[in-house]
Amino acid sequence: MKASGVSINPKNSEENIVAITVEDHQQLKQIEDNVADLILCLDATSDTVATFTEMSAQYLERQEASSHEDGDESGAPGASTSVLWALQEKAREIAYTRRIAESLLSKIQNTRALISSLLERQSGHNIEEENRIMKEIAEKNSRDSSSMRVLTIITMVYLPCTIVSNFYSTQFVKQVDLEGGATRLGKAEPTEKAELPR
Repeated sequence: MKASGVSINPKNSEENIVAITVEDHQQLKQIEDNVADLILCLDATSDTVATFTEMSAQYLERQEASSHEDGDESGAPGASTSVLWALQEKAREIAYTRRIAESLLSKIQNTRALISSLLERQSGHNIEEENRIMKEIAEKNSRDSSSMRVLTIITMVYLPCTIVSNFYSTQFVKQVDLEGGATRLGKAEPTEKAELPR
């Protein structure tokens, strides 16, 4: 049985073929599911970071409004601005990681489709090979059947005729020719037994 595989080298030798099995397809499906779960987690994390960013921006606006009302222009909200900037940076990182995960998911799906195609091709090859073997077996059975017919004819026709012919040709049966050309079978007269020397 030939294994499905992918050549990893331009030379088509057996050692340059990587075998592809159903287990590879199943592993890719598990990886695909994991990447899809990762994308869901990244979406949830992005929503959480967006919520924190919005809350931080609202807090910063309230703090600025409060400092303007008090007339304190020197109280710059440095720590709050740093938190807001860090949250925005994390949101960009999450969006970038999500794009990478989507690209990876697309590549996994394409690879899985390719493996499915290779496995279907291998299955077709195996079915073709099985059909060839079944055809050979059917032809052999047909030849064997012809041989059995010949043996049956020999057993049912030739052997009984031979047995009957041999019986009538023995010394127990005598053929007597009658006048008029007819033939009659009769019992042969026993001949004297020769005595064996002692």
